[in-house]
Amino acid sequence: MNVPPPPPPMAPIPAMPMAAPPPKKSSALKWILIGCGAFAFLGVLACGGCFLVGIMLVKGVINEGVAKVKPIIASNETVKSEIGELRTISPRWEVKTDRQNGREAVNFTLDVEGDKGKGTVMVKMFGHERNKNEVFVMMTFVNANGSKQTPIGTWRVHDDGKGHGGFEPVKELPPDMQDPGTQD
Repeated sequence: MNVPPPPPPMAPIPAMPMAAPPPKKSSALKWILIGCGAFAFLGVLACGGCFLVGIMLVKGVINEGVAKVKPIIASNETVKSEIGELRTISPRWEVKTDRQNGREAVNFTLDVEGDKGKGTVMVKMFGHERNKNEVFVMMTFVNANGSKQTPIGTWRVHDDGKGHGGFEPVKELPPDMQDPGTQD
């Protein structure tokens, strides 16, 4: 009897390639997070810009004030004898405020340097109770080692609200402005 040979062993059936999963739809949460992130970034950028503009305005005002008082400080005989010809004047960014005799006072320091040495100028600004457009500025020179303090003078800064103002020396404070306190 003739028996046909057994069939060859069957090869395993190759696995069907899996179909790619259907593309995921973009979730709303992802877009909400992206939108919030962009909004936060723009907010930080805007705040930083406002801060930078504010700093630039403050620096401009301070530089304008320093330019006004520089010739006054440079012409003072005590300053000339202590530091020589004034070369640089730079404000410190330490501003102190206090309230004395019912009015606000602002105190800050200017570092001055000349060809013979260094020193500081203590500046005190205080307003007038009745005239809000008037400020008095008192300056005192302090030598490098702090052993000598010399008043440079007092100035009146005013603005009439119509674009006319000035920066003028005063010999004596008005009676209601006497005793503005001492500088720190």
